[in-house]
Formats: sequence, C-alpha cells, structure tokens
Amino acid sequence: MYNVLIADDEAVMRIAISNMLERDAPGFKLAAAVSNGAEALSYIRTHPVDIVITDLVMPVMDGLDLIQMLKKDGWDGAVLVLSNYADFKLVRSALTSGAVDYLLKLDVDGDLLAKQLTAVAALLGDKNPPREDRNSIDSFFPCLISVHNRIGQTDAGEPVRRALTVVKQMFAEAGAQTEVIGAHEIFMLIPGDAQKDTSKWAMDKLHQTVRQTNMYLNLDARALLSKSACNAEEAKSIYKTLEKAAAILFSSVSPEVICLQDILYTDLPPGFDALRQEVREAVLFIHFNYQTTITLDDVAKAVRLNKDYLCRLFKKETNMQMFRYLSILRMKRAAGLIAENSGRLYIRDISAAVGIDDQFYFTRIFKKHYGVSPSEYKKMDNATD
Repeated sequence: MYNVLIADDEAVMRIAISNMLERDAPGFKLAAAVSNGAEALSYIRTHPVDIVITDLVMPVMDGLDLIQMLKKDGWDGAVLVLSNYADFKLVRSALTSGAVDYLLKLDVDGDLLAKQLTAVAALLGDKNPPREDRNSIDSFFPCLISVHNRIGQTDAGEPVRRALTVVKQMFAEAGAQTEVIGAHEIFMLIPGDAQKDTSKWAMDKLHQTVRQTNMYLNLDARALLSKSACNAEEAKSIYKTLEKAAAILFSSVSPEVICLQDILYTDLPPGFDALRQEVREAVLFIHFNYQTTITLDDVAKAVRLNKDYLCRLFKKETNMQMFRYLSILRMKRAAGLIAENSGRLYIRDISAAVGIDDQFYFTRIFKKHYGVSPSEYKKMDNATD
C-alpha cells in the first residue's frame, strides 16, 4: 500500500483528488491533504509518505521549493505535480528538479490518476501495487526514441539520461524494457496484449512522452514504433530496421511520432528485403515523405546517389519506375483516406494529405489509377457500408 500526500491551496482540488484516490486507486491510501509546501514538508518529515501530488503555485512554500527541500532531505519518494496550461516554465523546472510527471488540473480524472499512480509505483518498487494481468502478452512492439539537445545547447550525452526518466515512467505500467543505445537513442520493447490494441495505446503514450520531453526538458525527441514481433528475440532483430528508418526519417521534415506498421510495412514492393540497400533506402524515404511534395531529386539526395543512376537502379530492382511507384503509393493512401473518413474529408484535403497540391491533377491521376474519380469512389465506398 502506498501513502499519498496531496498539497494544494485550493480546497476543491484537495477534496476532488482525495475522492478520486479513494474511489479509483486501490493500493493507494491518502496520508494527508495540506494547503502548502511547508505543511507538506513538516508532515513528510514525521510520517511515512511514498508519493506527493503537489500544486506548483501555493502560499508560504510553493511546489518547486517543496521538491528542492525534499531532495535536500534525501526523501526517496516520488512527486507528481499539478499544473495549469499556463504553467509551462514551472512544470519544466519541476521535472528537471526531480518530479517524475505532471497532471493537468483540467484533465485529471479518476482513471488518469490511477494510471499515473500505478506508473509511479512501478518506479518506487513493489509494495503490492495494482498490476494488470500479463497472462495475455503474446507479442512485443519494438520502439526507437531519438533524443538530441537543441541547437546551441552543449551535447555531452546528457539528453538520453534525462529523457530516459520520462520514458521509463510513461511505460512502467506496461512492463516495457528499455536500453540506452549510444548518447542519443533509447530502444524499447513494449509487451503486447491480445485483449487490447497495444499499438494504439503505445502511440498515445509515445505522443505524451515526446511532448513532455520536447516541452519540459527542452530536448528534441522523435519516436518510431515498429510492427509487432512474436518474442523478445525477434523484436530485438527489428532494431536494425528501425535504425535505418530513423536515419532517413529524422533527416527530413516529418511527424515526431510515427507507427511504422502503418507506413513502412504496408504496400512494400515484392522482395523488399532482397533489394539493394540504396533502393530499400529510396523506398523508405518515399514511404516516409509521400505526404509532401517530394521530387526524384529529393529521393536521390536522401540516398546519396545521382538521380539518373538511382532511377535506373530502382527500375532494375523493382521492375517499376520510381515516379510511378510514388504515384501508386499516393493513390493507395488516398483511397484509404476516403474509406476511413466516409466522406468527411474534401477532395482537396485528401489531395494535400498525399503530397499533391493541385486537386485537379490529383483527380486526373486518381481516375487513371482506379477508373473512377475520387467523388465517385467515395460514393461507391459509402454504398458498400
């Protein structure tokens, strides 16, 4: 059982969180609810407390001073901070001072509080915290997180160490395995669950992880989530694929979090693994960047080859012109968007989403590929629902 102290000068917040704790977080017990950091510090010095949930802005002693004093005392518990959207700089200071995570006051509910506390409990060690049943694990999802200091910051291997704390805390409840690779990469194996959509859950967690790392630790972080593997050994073998993908993805403008299951492992050319490395890199670059107005020159530059030579090599290896490969991929993705959104997107939106600025050109290419216009395809798809 974990003892939790709540520090907030707003009585409403103290009562609300106390009620959530009692109702939704078995395994966690309210030790005390106080109105400022000084009262919290006094209580902790004389009573066992494992987790502190503290507001940042309080009279007498604020949350930041409380964290510093607890650190000075050698207290070995964990701190969650409560914040508002405007507390950007304060939350960053709290995280760099030792807080493990934060909760937005407007978003916190019983379910979120219980999940955050369970994750924190995993960092503290076993005191019989509530754990999910892991009997249904049937796969692992490899993930690569890249972390760098921003331009102008001193780079001495510090980014990964700072980010690792956030990563471990965010994925603790899943029992994820983490390993630091060099000064800038974290490789992670996320256990899969047959009863849940693990990849979607993991993507949501990765978005939170990257957002926190970028915003509050002032680092540049990106993440790649791979397709699932049947066991840990197979998952580790995917690391090389992730590294190659990251080298291409992180050198271009792209989303901060990408699921390679959706982008990399769908619609690859036959015999992809047997293609020459330069052609595989070209294919990956196209898959990562087809949403933008890339040219063949862009692809050639990315794989460090002359454009004409790359085009000949691509045709020889795949039996398809590189530009046609890009065009077909875009049309498949466009058709998928039409099916997924059931008419909620305009044609111009779909065109832009697959890297074609001219919607009339897009319509002409789409009709050539599918035999019907995007509007007609949309009606056909709706008719089959």
